[in-house]
Amino acid sequence: MKKFLIICAALVTMLVSGCASSSAGLTTTDKFIGEFNRLVGTNAQGVSIGAAIANEPFAVSENIFVALQKNSSGSVQEVLVVLRPNQTGFDGIAVQEAVTIFKQAIRAVFPNVTVADTEKIASDLGLNEPIAQWTDRDAYFDEPVTFGDGQFYRQKLEDGSFALIIGGKGKGLSAAFKKGEGVISELVRSELPKANLFSMTPAQFKQKFNAACVRDTNCHFRMANERYVSGDVQDVVQAFFTERVMLMLTVHKSGKLREVAIVVAPSGDDSVDAENLLLARDVYYKTIATDGLATADDVAKIQDTFGLANPVFEWLIGTSTVTGGKLYSTVTLPIGVAFCIGEQ
Repeated sequence: MKKFLIICAALVTMLVSGCASSSAGLTTTDKFIGEFNRLVGTNAQGVSIGAAIANEPFAVSENIFVALQKNSSGSVQEVLVVLRPNQTGFDGIAVQEAVTIFKQAIRAVFPNVTVADTEKIASDLGLNEPIAQWTDRDAYFDEPVTFGDGQFYRQKLEDGSFALIIGGKGKGLSAAFKKGEGVISELVRSELPKANLFSMTPAQFKQKFNAACVRDTNCHFRMANERYVSGDVQDVVQAFFTERVMLMLTVHKSGKLREVAIVVAPSGDDSVDAENLLLARDVYYKTIATDGLATADDVAKIQDTFGLANPVFEWLIGTSTVTGGKLYSTVTLPIGVAFCIGEQ
């Protein structure tokens, strides 16, 4: 991870010399973030890009980073989507996600580019080919694909990662970048901090939750259309997945999460049906996946404690366990059943 972060941030530094002659840039940081997130909402794909991208590489997931290269006036000169392999190679879902983010980034930079245009650019860069063909061939598309006002690159990096790059027409990339050399950015940290569930804001939680959903091809729900309720001591954020399955975030006045609950309301006969319980369980798993401190052992302990791998009628409601410094519980409420995660 450290070497990858060094390479990723070094890319940002190395691109400066290739575009220093222009001060206009492609767009502004705020416009890029706003348009990118608008496209994500429209397409219900990808993940939202946070404001932190203005200053450092943004971790979409363990395998995907997005970075902006800006000039001295603060305008965006290049956008990089960096895809990193696992220990066993490239993950197919991560490849698809990186290509989707790249296409959306193109449209965020160049508003006149259509979806069909991005498909052509991706095809010309060989992004529609199986990942094995990316890594097996000798030529890695060092020469750009030109379309409209943009130039687009697919570059292989020293550690085997790939960078998908959006730049301005005629600007080119620096010779140092092509050689894989450069200065290590001061922004690089030895490791990106793993996000503790209770150090997140609701917006950060939503980004990570939806990212976990995107990576799971069998997941067909997203967190959207939240309802905010302000209180004297704490605030509440509610998001409904069906009429009877709700995700509820309790928020400190500091803006950080305090507790998460997935509530299943009973049907007309006052019973909680199996279909909604299974959906709530899947939302619970995706909630746990947002916590960078939760390990595979933690997930296994939670699953075993509540019997969540068993048929619904064998689940142990009214049980709790402490693992990874957090309290996990299932409780019966007057309004139904809740799966909860709280501070220990």
